[in-house]
Amino acid sequence: MTSHELIAFIPKTTKAHQHGSNMVFEVSQGELRPLARMYAESGVLRLVMMLGIDDRDREGDFKVFYVFGAAGTGRFLVPFVRASKEGTYPSIAREIHGASMYERIIKESFGLTAEGHPGALQPHRLHAPWPIDAFPMRKDAMTPDENSGESIRYDFAEIGGEGIYEVPVGPVHAGIIEPGHFRFSMAGEEIISLEPRLGWVHKGTEKLFESRTIAEQLKLAERVAGDTSFTHATAYAQAIEDLAGIAVPERAAALRVVFSEIERIANHVSDIGFIMGDTGFNFGGAHCSRIRERVMRVAERATGHRFLRGVAAIGGVHTDLDAKAEAEIAAELADIERDFTEVMRVADESTSLYNRLVGTGTVSEEAARDHCAVGVAARASGIATDVRKDFPYAAYAKFPITLPETKSGDVHARYRVRIHEAFEAFRVIQAVLAKLPKGAARAAVDLDRIALRKQSYALGLTEGWRGEIAYFVATDAAGKIVRVSPRDPSFIDWHLAPIAAAGSVLLDFPLINKSFNMSYSGNDL
Repeated sequence: MTSHELIAFIPKTTKAHQHGSNMVFEVSQGELRPLARMYAESGVLRLVMMLGIDDRDREGDFKVFYVFGAAGTGRFLVPFVRASKEGTYPSIAREIHGASMYERIIKESFGLTAEGHPGALQPHRLHAPWPIDAFPMRKDAMTPDENSGESIRYDFAEIGGEGIYEVPVGPVHAGIIEPGHFRFSMAGEEIISLEPRLGWVHKGTEKLFESRTIAEQLKLAERVAGDTSFTHATAYAQAIEDLAGIAVPERAAALRVVFSEIERIANHVSDIGFIMGDTGFNFGGAHCSRIRERVMRVAERATGHRFLRGVAAIGGVHTDLDAKAEAEIAAELADIERDFTEVMRVADESTSLYNRLVGTGTVSEEAARDHCAVGVAARASGIATDVRKDFPYAAYAKFPITLPETKSGDVHARYRVRIHEAFEAFRVIQAVLAKLPKGAARAAVDLDRIALRKQSYALGLTEGWRGEIAYFVATDAAGKIVRVSPRDPSFIDWHLAPIAAAGSVLLDFPLINKSFNMSYSGNDL
């Protein structure tokens, strides 16, 4: 689809305004559901994210924005609707099921009710004793008095029937993983239903963005999901670069690919090892842990930080590579790839490993599409989506990636996707290093004097190792940032875990959960 063809999806009853790569337009509440249905049925447009904005100081109301993207166009349609005076707007969750969780977030954050939502708009991140009438993302939100009135409550679904019993797990778990509560409804050994209750590490990240400078916001983006620091920060940087009209130098764009792919290798290799370990295949688990450490040391030697923090910059990257560093990284990664190849050769000969992965924790393509799945989870279920290919950024258009051919949607598919992507990352890094452009690693930017488009919107989109990362940034009439809405892929894919778990036995859940390996922090914000 071309950008011109995309314009045909904008209603003739409205006027669209171009904000960088975004076509922003208002629709009435009556137009919203038919428009969402048309977009869902088009087979072209998909919902990237939803968010609320408190615009009462300027226009006296709240707005709800919907970001839709069409692969290959580099453009996004961003309709928005105004909430009524009663604080309501139409739910589109029946048209696009993936909107359901966003509508829950908007309810607890702004107090806006999505009318016609198919279920209860239960809290997603907030927990008791947070007051039921305290909405933290409103501009006039104050620190609530916990004793001021009724607290938020969350009601788990009750699954009845003879022999049905519940198994609560968490929120505190063994080991060093973050907290999350899982309520299993069981019939014998079979999982009938799983209901996750998250939000235990909610930090008020979105609210923190409101009171930070651009430099501080960049650091905050690095900490949304600490194992994806570089690619999160790059998504935020891209939104700011759009608003400021900053052209990223070719060398900087290429280096962004290198660092993002190093981050991808380290995490995919780690996850592959964890999946192996959860099946009892300790050989693979131990060696993948060792290989991950080698990759982390490459990152540290190249940038000074194992998790690549402080590397991303507005306008490019803070860390450049000299010829010696380029050669050392290329040589070390080539040796690591040979090491990883040998470990995978041994693993591929393990029948017991294969038997534990195949058919476990399956998510169908239909279910994945219904939930707007992204990243590894989407590709494992046969959905060929990847920001690096659909909306190329940095230097990915010059160094294209190939997607895995997987459709089974089980743990084995997610495992194979990770293996494919790790090898692709090795290949892409070597290709970039072999043709690394000369020039600056960062555009000349003075963050203290940076001028952003006024009364405007921008979207930063990257492909983290888990999947699609999105940052929506809005400015006011003075060009000041008034809203930063980050969305980690975990927010979406966490809701595939109950689908994958249904019909499995309880002892399979750690393996299923590890095959997704979503971030609690990235979801809870």
